[in-house]
Amino acid sequence: MNMESIRPRTLERGWLSHTPAKFRADVVAHLVPQRFEPGAALYLQGDDPAGLYHIVDGAVVVSIALGDVGPFAIHVGHAGSWFGEAAIITGQPRRVGLLARRATEALLLPSAAIRKLVNEDPVNWRYFALLAVMNTDLALSGGMDLLLRDHDKRLIALLLRLGNCRLASPHDDQASTIDASQEDLAEMANLSRNAAGAVLRDLEDRGLIDRSYRKIRINDPSRLRSALRGD
Repeated sequence: MNMESIRPRTLERGWLSHTPAKFRADVVAHLVPQRFEPGAALYLQGDDPAGLYHIVDGAVVVSIALGDVGPFAIHVGHAGSWFGEAAIITGQPRRVGLLARRATEALLLPSAAIRKLVNEDPVNWRYFALLAVMNTDLALSGGMDLLLRDHDKRLIALLLRLGNCRLASPHDDQASTIDASQEDLAEMANLSRNAAGAVLRDLEDRGLIDRSYRKIRINDPSRLRSALRGD
């Protein structure tokens, strides 16, 4: 992985883009390139915290288990996502697992580097807490969407969240691709596979999405949000 080529993408989108220039530069200076083959674990629930992970290219499935129930897929993260802050802040084992859906390039900000940044300037804790708030907002959004009683709207809301266009469309409403199968989507939307398939077929017939193997392409995020509103 060429760090110089990915530096602009890392700085210009996602969590780091909301932090001061010096902090961004300090973080980038400590990032370690990582590559994961399909199905490989970036980390598992219960693992000790090794640091923060930034997805550069590829996709990761976020899963959670409660006691002996699960694991269940709850989210799919794509390029620009950051994960792992909860264990860093609390010093406790990982609360969720992160598995590569396909070949995935990531950047690791090691725990030792985080401690160094915080020791050099305690204010830096605020920026790591910001990431926790951003990911909490994402989790709360997913929880609210699961309360939608209409299963069509529940699945549409999920697609919009996974496509990073739940509330607004990035980059002039351009298409967004989600690395998820029909089974993944059914599980995350709390639907049967058949019910999820029927909704996806209808959306595809209307030109709102395209389906391929383990991928969903959102063709027009604005129109899909209109469908969610019932327009």
